[in-house]
This record gives sequence, structure tokens and C-alpha cells, in this order.
Amino acid sequence: MPAESEIILHHYDASPFSEKVRLMFGLKAMAWRSVIQPTIMPKPDLVPLTGGYRRIPVLQIGADIFCDTQVILAEIERRSPGADDLAGPGFAVNFWADRLFFQVTVPVIFGQLGDKVPRAFIEDREKLSGRPFDVAAMQAAPFRCASSSAPRLPGSTRRSPAATSWPARRPGWPTSPPI
Repeated sequence: MPAESEIILHHYDASPFSEKVRLMFGLKAMAWRSVIQPTIMPKPDLVPLTGGYRRIPVLQIGADIFCDTQVILAEIERRSPGADDLAGPGFAVNFWADRLFFQVTVPVIFGQLGDKVPRAFIEDREKLSGRPFDVAAMQAAPFRCASSSAPRLPGSTRRSPAATSWPARRPGWPTSPPI
């Protein structure tokens, strides 16, 4: 493969988004090179390359730079098409996992880590998001689930009306008996 078309992934090991891209490279049996980036700012090799974009992963192919996991996966699929790996329902599930599920799991994970989260990481994420990265609040937040078999909040005897009415708005979907 000529140097100008080498596939280079800028990433760090603990990134779940990077892991998705690495797994896709493996599934597609694609050759790629690795550039490990810091988990927090400064990222002196990445930010100038991306024009200020600081998130991970970033894919570099020659002079082309691909930011955002969805864009990267689409480019991998374009270069090595498979059996609808990223089309239809697969794309929807992937998008859900990246955008919705990830945002819900972050407080659960960091709430469990507690005081093991490095201060530099907290400060970096506060600068990135523009809001407090409050590990104590993450630890205090109860995990909520609409499942009838899920643990209930202390003092709670029933699920929220929104959670119990959701199946009723989906004809043909199984429902659980109200509590």
C-alpha cells in the first residue's frame, strides 16, 4: 500500500469509540497503523491535524481526515464493503449506542470509579463539555430502568407513568403487568 493511502488511526486504548473502529478493522481484515494520542489535552499532534477537533478516534488516509466514529465507520465500509455491516438496522443500533446509550452509561461508570478518576481527566472533560463533571452526583444518581424486574428506587412502589405507558404506545409489543 503506498504511503499516501495508508490508513492511520489516531486513538487511545481506553476509548470505547476507538475500540469500535479497531474491531471493524479486524472484521474487515484491513491493514492500519496506530498513533496513540493522550486521553486529555494538550494533544499537540492531533489538534493541528484536525483543525481544532480534539475528540478520539480520528482516521487519517493520506491528506483526508475523518472525525467522528460514524463517519470513520462509513469510510471503512466504503473502502471494504461487506454484507450490510453498517446499513439499515445495524446503522441505527450503532448510532443509538454511540449517542444515546453512551451518554447514559458515562455516569454509571464514573460513579463506580469514584475518587479513582484523575483530577486532570475531570478538568479536561469539564472544559470539553462546558459543564461540571461531578463524580459525587454521578455516584448519588440512582440507576433507572423501566423493566418490572429492575430494582426500584428507595421508597418507590411503581414505575414512572412515562415508562409504564411506553409499551401501550407500541401495539403488538409485549407489556409487563402494572405494579
